[in-house]
Amino acid sequence: MTDELTEELAGIRYRETTEITADTVANPRIHELHRYWLMKRGSAALPAKRDFDPLDHLQALGTLMILERLDDGDYLYRLYGTKAAEQFGRDLTGQRLREVAGPVVPFFIAKYDRCLELGRPLYTVHRPVQMRTVALLERLLMPFADDAGQPRFVVAFTTPYAMTGEVSEQTTSRMS
Repeated sequence: MTDELTEELAGIRYRETTEITADTVANPRIHELHRYWLMKRGSAALPAKRDFDPLDHLQALGTLMILERLDDGDYLYRLYGTKAAEQFGRDLTGQRLREVAGPVVPFFIAKYDRCLELGRPLYTVHRPVQMRTVALLERLLMPFADDAGQPRFVVAFTTPYAMTGEVSEQTTSRMS
């Protein structure tokens, strides 16, 4: 999948899929989170955010983020994992996406909005802009409903897919 980062948005090369299968995603934590989302959803259109407990995912906890879509279209970080904070250089809990993400805001808002609009998890692999040692990031975005049943929250699991130097020449040239 990473050999063909064919899409581009806001200067970021990426691939995405809603098909979370062994053929499309290798990371077992992503499969575990996807199964959890499906279990919490049950027969509902979306699982309720109040039913999501980050402590159910201790191995992934440091890389989980919970974002709330605000009425003005921005997103607020309700939770920003400790490992994510270490990689980014600060904890973004309580911050608005537009205040902290700079020129990549359109990419992230588009992916979070797409996840909420689809009403299903969205898996992406993209080249990060601000991380020198990480060549590719993989993310699982999962939509959750507010108390009124409306899609409002995105739970994001983000982890390095490849470190600098681990990406093939072919992949690197396609992302440039």
